[in-house]
Amino acid sequence: DNDVLSGRGGLANKHPGNLMFRRIVNENKVLYQNCQKKTHKHFLAVSIIAAIERQGGRFLKKDDTGSKTNGWIRISRKEAFSK
Repeated sequence: DNDVLSGRGGLANKHPGNLMFRRIVNENKVLYQNCQKKTHKHFLAVSIIAAIERQGGRFLKKDDTGSKTNGWIRISRKEAFSK
């Protein structure tokens, strides 16, 4: 499963999509740190989100509203960007 789950603890930490997300982030960490311009950092972060989405992944958070969403709802790109 390529979805990235927001949250803390074992479920999110061990989820395959989160592992993939962290691997991609770690592979780009030095590049991000060496970016001189904020716009370059932003572009790199957006490209990481796009890489997850190209693999069919979504950024999700736990749905505590009691609706019938199987417990997870999609978060906005803005929220995903902050992750």
